[in-house]
Amino acid sequence: MCHPVDPAFEYSDATERQLEMPGSGRTIPTFAYRYASEKRLPAVVIGHDVFGASPFYRDIARRLAEQGFATIVPELFCREGTLATHTMEAAVERAKRHNVLTALADLNSITAKLAEDGRKVGILGFCMGEDMPYWLLRVCLL
Repeated sequence: MCHPVDPAFEYSDATERQLEMPGSGRTIPTFAYRYASEKRLPAVVIGHDVFGASPFYRDIARRLAEQGFATIVPELFCREGTLATHTMEAAVERAKRHNVLTALADLNSITAKLAEDGRKVGILGFCMGEDMPYWLLRVCLL
């Protein structure tokens, strides 16, 4: 199920940090919670739906962080740009320009970095994020 952005919703979380994670040929803008290089908390990577790293997924990440996980939400549509309007039609049009193999390579780079840092890594996928192939999940189980 896709979760459209409610333009009236004001999301604010003082614990949220924005950082860049390694991707396929570029860095990926990422929202992070309880993620610090000196702390080796188990990490959860959240794969979002066609609306991107919206407040819905950032709130899930915040709640997982409250339970003791380092949680990150990469913006997998960073190459396609932001939505002009927050409608299903606009999201689907942007998704048509999205290269799923590149996004999977981005996720592979991100999970490999987390594993190299000595973290246990899991992925929580929604909608388009739930179709990740087994080879990506294998990386996450390192």
